[in-house]
Amino acid sequence: MPRYDVFAGRLAGSYVLDVQSEL
Repeated sequence: MPRYDVFAGRLAGSYVLDVQSEL
């Protein structure tokens, strides 16, 4: 399921960016 992998990757990437922004 490449679609799910891509979605999970984008979700994790956006989450990491949000955390870095707060830091």
